[in-house]
Amino acid sequence: MNGTDYYAFRKNNVHFLMLDSDGMDRKQIAWLESELQNRNEGDWTICCVHRPLYSAAATHGADSR
Repeated sequence: MNGTDYYAFRKNNVHFLMLDSDGMDRKQIAWLESELQNRNEGDWTICCVHRPLYSAAATHGADSR
């Protein structure tokens, strides 16, 4: 993941975009737009939104929901 909470990978002819639902900031949106515009491989693009399982942050622990 190269230190980010969002990333892309390819499996055969499918381009997967993994997005972080907790951090949909301008940087992630710009990355997503770039990934979608520069897609030149694969027949399919699938976007998945995930929520990290664990966090060390005080506002994102089990008590904050």
